[in-house]
Order: sequence, then C-alpha cells, then structure tokens
Amino acid sequence: MHSKAMLVVYFRAWMQPQVWAAVFFPIQVA
Repeated sequence: MHSKAMLVVYFRAWMQPQVWAAVFFPIQVA
C-alpha cells in the first residue's frame, strides 16, 4: 500500500468528507 498516496487521500478527506467517501469506499470494496 502506498502510504504517501494514502496520506494525500487522507488530507483531501479531512478537507472534503464527501470526496473521502467517494474515493475511499471503492478502495475498501476493491
């Protein structure tokens, strides 16, 4: 798992929860 990429996703998630849901959910399912 790319920790750096996850950090970027987490940062964006902190700013925009909706984006987090849209990005993180598919990753969990995949």
